[in-house]
Amino acid sequence: DRPLAADWKKLESSREYRNGNALREYQLEGLNWLTFNWYNS
Repeated sequence: DRPLAADWKKLESSREYRNGNALREYQLEGLNWLTFNWYNS
């Protein structure tokens, strides 16, 4: 089951990954797009 569409929250920034890495802006936008569509499909 998918979560409710109303529960979706846009990620404003990336968390820190191994070795101090973070998502780039375009990667964060892509992740937001994917999760938005998953919540709203």
